[in-house]
Amino acid sequence: MENVIETNIKESFSNRVLRDMTSGVLVINTSGQIIFCNKPAIKMLEIPKNYTENGSTFSTLLSESNYNDEFFEFIIQSIYHKDEVHVGICKFMAHSEKKYVFKMSSSYLITEADETPQIVITFTDETKAEALKVKLKDSSATFTTFLVGVCIWLIIFAIWLYNNKPFPKEYMTKGVEVLGIFIFIFIFAFTSLTFNDIGLKSNSLKKDLKVTFIIVFISFIVLGSLKFILLKTNPGMLKAGTPFINFKRLNAHTLFYICRSLIQEFLARSGIQANIKRITTSKYPAVTSIIVSSLIFAVLHIHLGLVFMAGAAILAGLLGILYDKQDSIIGVWIVHYFFGVFGTLFSFI
Repeated sequence: MENVIETNIKESFSNRVLRDMTSGVLVINTSGQIIFCNKPAIKMLEIPKNYTENGSTFSTLLSESNYNDEFFEFIIQSIYHKDEVHVGICKFMAHSEKKYVFKMSSSYLITEADETPQIVITFTDETKAEALKVKLKDSSATFTTFLVGVCIWLIIFAIWLYNNKPFPKEYMTKGVEVLGIFIFIFIFAFTSLTFNDIGLKSNSLKKDLKVTFIIVFISFIVLGSLKFILLKTNPGMLKAGTPFINFKRLNAHTLFYICRSLIQEFLARSGIQANIKRITTSKYPAVTSIIVSSLIFAVLHIHLGLVFMAGAAILAGLLGILYDKQDSIIGVWIVHYFFGVFGTLFSFI
């Protein structure tokens, strides 16, 4: 009688522990019939709640596609290697087509009661963790590729200086934009980074645009005020005889700048800032990514002189803050474009 009571206590304790585990627990026999599964397993594997009544088998977990073959083979291996506990990472797709990445273990078990063989499978949902690993790897690859491109650009810049600038400096600027296009192609061809990851989508577009155009308006006021102050204090810094706002400078080049500013912001934000933020181990990844991306962006304007580099660094820093808040390059692209247009109209550029 004591042995029966002791066995019942052990079984009750075991079931309670298995039931309350946050990991999924699935027990099947060698015929594939489901003997036990806890709530996390029922939810993730989409097992019918009355699985013990309708005699659900392991095959009911598998979708019609071959997506779950690896998952199935992982469990079957415990039959072929009975003395080993198999641990690994497997993909799984439920009948609703929701996809998971599981960290799993499977083992072959012979119960003391009736010597009936069973397979015990435990698994935890590692989908988000695995996605972050892939994203980290892709970000590292993208940033490394970008640094190689920057080194090549700097070598070309050194050759350009050594040969007494044989072609206009605008070609060096175009070289930066070519690098931006190359990084764009690299991301979509060789990484799993999505439009959201690289900031080409906005989850709050209406709100972001409202803030963006407020900043555009403030930029116009600041640049206009700066020109007014310069005309009063040091008019020699500006070309004599030009109107306060020179609309004649609006041309095809100015309009085409909308594409160039997009490429530049993609390079600065999606290519540099976002990837630095993902891979940095700094205590303040956002601040680090803004500072480093601003300095790199300034270096890429070295052919335009120290003053322009300083201005580029300041502008990049301010736009970096905006990008970090909005997590999209749409707003910074618009601000960058209009800042360039206003700078042209006020004859600063």
